[in-house]
Amino acid sequence: MGIFRMQGNCYFRPAKLLMGIVFSGIGILFFALTSKFGHFFIGIIIGYLFLSAGELVLTPAIYAAISNHAPENLKSTMIGAWFLFIGMGSYLSSVLSRISSTLAQKFYASSFYFSQFIMICFVTFCIAVVFAFFLPKLKRIVA
Repeated sequence: MGIFRMQGNCYFRPAKLLMGIVFSGIGILFFALTSKFGHFFIGIIIGYLFLSAGELVLTPAIYAAISNHAPENLKSTMIGAWFLFIGMGSYLSSVLSRISSTLAQKFYASSFYFSQFIMICFVTFCIAVVFAFFLPKLKRIVA
């Protein structure tokens, strides 16, 4: 994985974080396109592949960043906080899913889901752009 190499054998973690966010955004974009144009089976599989790839790139980079940069007495607390935020996000996604399914019954489901997925995709890519803007500063901090 030469694209992550910095000087020596050190891996540049902020670039991995950015790549994970972009992969997740592409996965959400596939879900949006699937809800709009059909081809459900292949669209959902490709969407989940990108979403899983984003998570597989993002999660180890977060753990490594916590291990390398958190004070020794707070490392376990920081990883616990990360798990807490993941759990809260999962709960929030289930609540939003219930609300969306209720609203989709009132509206045409395909266009409603498309607009919701596009909104999530837009926010994800905006986060990626902001993160890319701060990438050089993060590179100096990590190095």
